[in-house]
Amino acid sequence: MTLKRSLIILLFSSLVLSPVFAETYFGGEEGASLQFRTDSETGLHTDLRDDLHLYVSSYQDAFSLYGDLSLSSTLGSDTAPEVSFGIVELYGEFYLSDDLILKVGSFIDRAGHANLLSPLNLFHATDYERLFMGDLEHLLRPDHLVKLSWFSDYLSIDCIVAPLITPPVQLSADSSWFPVSQFPLSIEKANGDIKVLGDITYNEPEFIQDSLDDMSFQLRISGSTMALDWSVLGFYGYDRDMTHQVVITNFADSTDVYNITLEPVESKKAVIGTTFSTSLGEMVLHGDASYTFGKVFGTEWLHLSGSIFTPDAQQVMEEAQALNYSVGADLDFGGLNTLVSFEVIGMSAFSEEEVTLPLFSRLFSVVTNTVNSDYTLSLNTVTLFSMEDESGVFYPSLMWDPTAEVSLTLSLPLFFGDLRSEFGQYSEGYHTMVKGLVRF
Repeated sequence: MTLKRSLIILLFSSLVLSPVFAETYFGGEEGASLQFRTDSETGLHTDLRDDLHLYVSSYQDAFSLYGDLSLSSTLGSDTAPEVSFGIVELYGEFYLSDDLILKVGSFIDRAGHANLLSPLNLFHATDYERLFMGDLEHLLRPDHLVKLSWFSDYLSIDCIVAPLITPPVQLSADSSWFPVSQFPLSIEKANGDIKVLGDITYNEPEFIQDSLDDMSFQLRISGSTMALDWSVLGFYGYDRDMTHQVVITNFADSTDVYNITLEPVESKKAVIGTTFSTSLGEMVLHGDASYTFGKVFGTEWLHLSGSIFTPDAQQVMEEAQALNYSVGADLDFGGLNTLVSFEVIGMSAFSEEEVTLPLFSRLFSVVTNTVNSDYTLSLNTVTLFSMEDESGVFYPSLMWDPTAEVSLTLSLPLFFGDLRSEFGQYSEGYHTMVKGLVRF
C-alpha cells in the first residue's frame, strides 16, 4: 500500500504544480440520477445519486498528466446516506523517445476489440452493476499499472506490469442487482431443494503481497497487415473476475432457512490471447479469444454430507482450462444516422468435473445508437440475451443534449425470463432512471 500512496501523491502533486510549466486544462461534470424500483414484497424504492467528477489534464513536451477524481453521494428511501471519494483515473505518460512511451498510474488498458465484454482485458474487474444500468462505457474498473510501449508504423509492443494486488470491489449483497436467486445454483438434499434463503454475506478478500511473484505481467504484440488489425498476448497474474466459494451454514429443520457466505478465492492464471478487426465496406468485423490455464471454478453441485441436519456445506473448487471468445460486427447506416453492433460472448470450460460457469458466460448482445440531424437527440438501446437460459434485458435510453454542457437521459430496462435465470430474476417490478448531467 505504501507504493500505491506514493504513486498517487506523486501524480497528484505533479498535476497541481503542472500549470507552472505546462499547458493545463481543468474541467468536470456533475450528474444527478433518480432511480425508481419496485419489489413485490417491499413496494416502491427510490435512490437519489449525485456524482461529481473533476478532470485535470496537463501537457508538456516530455510528458502529459491526467486525473479524474470523483465525489459521490447516495440517498435511498430505505438506506442511510452514503458519501464516497475516489480516484477514477490518475496517470502520467512520459515520452522517452519518438517511439517509446512510459505510462504509470491508475488507468484502464483495453486490449480487445469487443464493444461489451472482452476476454482480453485481463487487468480489470468487470462492474456488472454498470451492465444492468446500460452504462457500457464504465464496465471496467481501473487498476494500478506500469506500461512501457514501443511502436512503429506497422508494429507495437506493450509490456505491462500490475505491481499491486488490488482486490475487485464486490457488488453489495443488499444491492437490487445482487443475483440472490443464483447462490447457490443448485443444492443436493435428501428430501428436495431448500426453498428459503437466509443472510448472504461476503468475507472480504485479504491479499498479502510479499514478493515479485505477486505481480501480474503481460506482453502484447500488435500490428496491421493490409486491412487487418491484430494482436497476440501472453499474461500471467491474478484473476480479476474473482471466483467465490459458497459456504452454507445455519440449517433449520423447521423452516429450511440457511445462510450463505461467499469466500473469495485468490488465484493466479496464465493466458494466451489474440484479437483481430477488419473493415468490409460499412461493416467492421472483430473478434477476441483467450485460452486460460489455471482458471478456478466452483463445482456444479453442493453436496451435503451426512444427514440434512449437517451444520454446514462447502462448495468444492476445481482448477480447469477455459476458452473465452467474443465475435461481433458493427454496421454503420449513415443515411439513418444509426450504428448497430452485434456480439456473441462465450466461455467453455475443460475439466474432469462439472463446474459452474460464471454469470453472463454465454451472451448475445445488440447495441444501437441513433441520432437526429443536429445531434441534440439520441436513442440508445442495449439488448442482452442469455444463451444459457433464454433470459434477457432490453434497455432503451433517450438522451437530450440541448447544449454541449447539459444532457438529460431517461432509461427503462425491461427484463424477461424465469425468476431463477440470469436476467429474469430482476423481472419482478421495474427499474426506471432519470439522469441529468452538467459539464463545465
